[in-house]
Amino acid sequence: MDDLFIRYEDLHKGFGENRVLRGVNLNVLRGETLVILGGSGSGKSVLLRHTIGLMVPDRGRVVVDGTDLTDLSEEELMPVRKKVGMLFQGSALFDSMDVFENVAYALREHTGLNEEEIVSRVSEKLALVELDESVERRMPADLSGGMRKRVALARAIALEPAGILYDEPTTGLDPITARTINMMIRNLQSTLNVTSVVVTHDIASAFMVGDRIAFLHQGEMAFVGTVGEARVSPDPRLRAFLADLHGGDSA
Repeated sequence: MDDLFIRYEDLHKGFGENRVLRGVNLNVLRGETLVILGGSGSGKSVLLRHTIGLMVPDRGRVVVDGTDLTDLSEEELMPVRKKVGMLFQGSALFDSMDVFENVAYALREHTGLNEEEIVSRVSEKLALVELDESVERRMPADLSGGMRKRVALARAIALEPAGILYDEPTTGLDPITARTINMMIRNLQSTLNVTSVVVTHDIASAFMVGDRIAFLHQGEMAFVGTVGEARVSPDPRLRAFLADLHGGDSA
């Protein structure tokens, strides 16, 4: 099915006695922004990490752009990881490298671009996240949380992936900076024509960036539908989750 970019089929994952994913089935449509909502410990980030083979399911499979990740070696996973960029929750920048080298890292590792082309590509990707050349020689420790997120996002799109995964992209950011990041997610989705999967427990962020919402509850998909459908869903688990958040609980 060409309209499917990612397919999770009967995905199970446990850690000891803790069964985190309990038969997740979910399709991510090509070109959409799908938001996976859920509380802390619900398995959102675990699901995301399966998408690029950072975790291996106990049962079930993940198919990305037609490639079944089941039983792939690290070397065989590389084309998938180049096709799908990821913005990690803590940004995961290399502390010993400046901004330029962080963004250029994947280009040096996985492309045949010459130095002039790398310089151009880094500048182009930083511009897409509204950063200019003045930040290129700054170190991650010298940047604000919001700027680190933007640099990490520039790095995630450096290889011009077909998909981007966002793990709690607004966690730890003030409301204004969080809104800026949310706007970038929407803008990149349309500008780059990418497929985006956003994991969050931030309902304001979810409704701002998402085309569809998937609600993960106790390791299972309790709801999948459009943002409009999520707002009026009668599902008691989703309603309780949204009510808790609106009451100030963002656990």
